[in-house]
Amino acid sequence: MMGDSTSARFAALGGAAAIIPNALFALRLALHRAKDPGSYPVVFFLGEMVKIALTIGLLALIVRLSGEVRWLAMLIGLIVVLKAPLAMMFIGARGTAVESVAVPIRATGATGATEPTELSQAMEPTGATGPAKAEGPTGPTSPTRPGETG
Repeated sequence: MMGDSTSARFAALGGAAAIIPNALFALRLALHRAKDPGSYPVVFFLGEMVKIALTIGLLALIVRLSGEVRWLAMLIGLIVVLKAPLAMMFIGARGTAVESVAVPIRATGATGATEPTELSQAMEPTGATGPAKAEGPTGPTSPTRPGETG
């Protein structure tokens, strides 16, 4: 039976067997960001191996400590948690992710303050006097309107 509290508990335990190692792996990578970037691949692959071993170890611990295991519920909980980032990628692509493209890009300086980049300056609105004058081959020029000569 899949609808009882025992199945729900095994689904939660299966999910936890994936969430805990993934959270520790992400924490380890975040702590390593300030260190030498050349060692990042080694840290990543060793961390990935430890994450897989810890996931298998937690699943084995669940099986050993539980009398009767609800395998289907536990594996469904594990798979749902492991595939959640993939689902969020598709859900996020249809909504707020597209709207965030119009936000000006700013770079963080050495002081931590944001400084506008060339792209964000180009995206900022011009003053109330109209568009800025463009540099032409012979110097500053004004934009022309249809029917006017430049």
